[in-house]
Amino acid sequence: MSSKDKEISKSKFKFFMKNAKGASGVTCERSLRPEIERELRPELTTAQRCKTLSELQLQNLKLDEASIRELWSLTKDLIIPNKPAECRQTALTFYKRLIRSQYKNLNLLRQHFFLVIQNHEVDEDLKHRLELLDTLTDNGKDIQNFEEKIGKFMLQWIPAITEARLLRPFLDILGNIIKFNASLLDKDIVVGIVQYDSSCVLYFKFTY
Repeated sequence: MSSKDKEISKSKFKFFMKNAKGASGVTCERSLRPEIERELRPELTTAQRCKTLSELQLQNLKLDEASIRELWSLTKDLIIPNKPAECRQTALTFYKRLIRSQYKNLNLLRQHFFLVIQNHEVDEDLKHRLELLDTLTDNGKDIQNFEEKIGKFMLQWIPAITEARLLRPFLDILGNIIKFNASLLDKDIVVGIVQYDSSCVLYFKFTY
């Protein structure tokens, strides 16, 4: 591809980024455009790919499940532990926007993103993981596709959350998990969560 062709391609891509919104305010995009895939491929520099993620407009797209999965496949290497924190957190922020904008189209990918949150054990990214869980569960109200795993995970996550001083947003999610999904959780998990939640309420009451 000549330098002129590259410039034309970049111009088209930038035009798409700025004009993802159609004339009626909502696009009918169901799959990824080739120019987006090219801009996210691993051959490009990490900085270029992160810039693309930051600029990509999603709120007016209605992507199908295959396209959402493709976005994950193209970007999953950006959150591996040996990547710079800024790179990982740019990707995690992108996943938060992706989940929020394509919430109704995630289907089985809901479980996949939960496992990403569960298994991405990088201390620097804890706040971003919690925000991602908040988005994926609609602040604890929706645990479909991972209802058998989230209770135990939340209990195991408590020490790290406490150390990171993120208890307040964590308890908001935890409280709603019980309020809206108690019937989906094992009895022992529910008891453990309620006991912990109650002790934290007392702690905040007498500490602040």
